[in-house]
Parts: sequence; C-alpha cells; structure tokens
Amino acid sequence: SYSFAFGCDSKMADAYLIKSLDSQNTVCEKAVDKPSSIASITKLFAATALVDLGIDLEQHYKVKPVKGINAGRLFVNKLYSGNELLHLSLMSSSNLAIKTLANQLDESIVVARMNSMVKEIGLTDTSFVEVTGLMAENKSTASDIAKFLIYLKNNNEKYQAIFRYSSSNSLDIPFNKKVHHFRHTLNEINQNIVDSVVAKTGWTNAAGRCLAMIYSHNGHDYIMVILGSKNVKQRETIIKWALRSG
Repeated sequence: SYSFAFGCDSKMADAYLIKSLDSQNTVCEKAVDKPSSIASITKLFAATALVDLGIDLEQHYKVKPVKGINAGRLFVNKLYSGNELLHLSLMSSSNLAIKTLANQLDESIVVARMNSMVKEIGLTDTSFVEVTGLMAENKSTASDIAKFLIYLKNNNEKYQAIFRYSSSNSLDIPFNKKVHHFRHTLNEINQNIVDSVVAKTGWTNAAGRCLAMIYSHNGHDYIMVILGSKNVKQRETIIKWALRSG
C-alpha cells in the first residue's frame, strides 16, 4: 500500500483508507488507526442499531421540534413514515429525521445498542454519545469504519433498507399540494462519478469533511473511508483519484 497523494499530497485528509473488497488489497491508506470525530457517518451506525432494535419503518411518526436540532427542510408536526425518515437520515443527512426515529425507542437505548454493536463487531476505537453526529465525542477510525462497512455488506439482507436509502439519488415527498425534492449529500460533488452501494457523508467543524462508502468500479467492489478532509473539493479529488487507480 502507499499513502502519497492523489496528484498532490496526503494533507488532503487527516485519515483515509481505500481497499478492494475482492482482493483485500489496500489501494492507499493514512493514519487508519487514529481516532477522530466522524460527524454524520454516525447515522450509518444509528440506522443499523435502529434496525437491530426492530424500529417499525412502515409506521408513521410525527416530527417534533428538538432543542438544538435544525429542522432543515422537514416540516415540524407532519407525519412521515419510518421509511421516509430513514431515507432522509441516510441520503440527505437529516439530523431531525434520525433524531425522530431514535426518540421513538428512546435515544439512550439506541446509543447503547450502537456501542454494544461495535464491541460485538470488534471495533475497539469507536464510541458514540448521540445519534446525529453533531457531537465531537462520536469517534471512530478509518480502520474501524471499514470493518463496519464489511459487516454491513456481509449482512446486506438484514440491512437492505440502509443499502437502498444511503445509495439513493433523490426522494420526492408530496405535502401541501407541492412535491418536495430531496437529494443525496454526495450530489455536492456530483454523485454520478461513483457507483455507490453504501454512501454516507459527514461534516462538522471538529470532523471536517468525511465519507464512508462501498462502491463498484470496473466490476469490483471497494471500500473508501475519508476522515478530516478540509473541503468538498479535496474529498472529490481523493474519490476521483481512487477511480482512476482502481
């Protein structure tokens, strides 16, 4: 493996790991065991815990305001299906959507499941305090996240909703005689450049720009984890370099 940079230098991200799932060969890596904040990649773990806990995705739930959480484009007091809320959590990274689902079971129970789940999988440097990723205390490593993505892939039938919604390009939800269009957060770097199987972006000041993704390229499956990229352009450069190298 090698850790030089995508046509420039490895300062483009604090940590990254790109690995072939077919050959298990590492394409490139940097600081894969360094714990750091992971922003909304947290939502992938939260969604997995929600499925484990048996959240009813067919049920409709009223979105209520939550202190400190921006509603974004969700309508407060509107009923959304569990499927819609999970879709918006993973595709559009809606903090209020994942919070609404977690609150149906009690967020503390969901967080406890997230933390017990990572121990079961063997992720020794991953821990959570809440479900959105807004708090810097939600931490993991590129290596742990890659192992988690492999766990998801090995259990794709159980977690098929996570695969479907995290790789979805868009969702239309009718409300008040209008159709409200939601897009994947990867669209900010043109999602068409990569054929994702699972994809979750993240961003906070503490975490920088992050990405956890399983993608297909030239008939092969790869894992890509990027933590602490400085901006969208640098993250896109890493993605494009990986596609040229695959």
